[in-house]
Amino acid sequence: MSGSSSPDKGTGPAPAARARASNAAARTKAASAAEPEVAFVAEPEAAFVAELEAALACRARRLGRLEGFRPAAVLVPLVPRRDGLHLAFIRRVEDGRIHSGQVAFPGGGMEAEDQDIYATALREAEEEVGIPPSSVRILGALDDSATISSYIVTPVVGLVTELPDYRLDPREAQEVFEVPLAFLLDPSNERQVEDVEFLGHRWPLFEYRFGGKLIWGATGRILNDLLTLARALPSAGAHGAPISEAPEEHPGETP
Repeated sequence: MSGSSSPDKGTGPAPAARARASNAAARTKAASAAEPEVAFVAEPEAAFVAELEAALACRARRLGRLEGFRPAAVLVPLVPRRDGLHLAFIRRVEDGRIHSGQVAFPGGGMEAEDQDIYATALREAEEEVGIPPSSVRILGALDDSATISSYIVTPVVGLVTELPDYRLDPREAQEVFEVPLAFLLDPSNERQVEDVEFLGHRWPLFEYRFGGKLIWGATGRILNDLLTLARALPSAGAHGAPISEAPEEHPGETP
């Protein structure tokens, strides 16, 4: 995004208002016949979420605008579990496309019916892994990121307020899995690898390995942006204790 990205000085009320509008629109959809189980957020996690939302609202967000690049969004889903907050990822299907088989956040290109980029993230997460838009509380957005597939991706951070019953779209995702936030916040589990040159600029790349999964590329860059912000929060220390790679079993999680 060299030369084509600009800081978004209006990331306070405007994106927050759009996020609230997207959430309100989502809540008007027909409710499921089964009453969903509300996700319990313990006090340390609640403090962390509040601090993260405030930090996202007040930071200057880098916007990407490039000719020939299509707007897109991913949902960065924070899922409360008994052992703390987790991040949900998918592994894309092996279909021969650019990101075939790679780990990613659920997301995709903006469609004409999407009210805004927040609506894109919510719609794509519902289509790909079955997270209802009404169950997501949008916390804000991270920096836009250009990808080799000619998208400008806006990462939308959201707290999943109802325990997800993952339902995969077999055309998009072959697996969904969660990684404890505590594991990712531990800098010893992060590895910076060789920079990549793209659009006339050298971009730092980061890798994370958990349970045999490799998180890298654009997803690793988005994750690093989130973790860099999160590690500076006052309550981050409550989530950064080293933990083993063995994740806790969760209902609905694909092994």
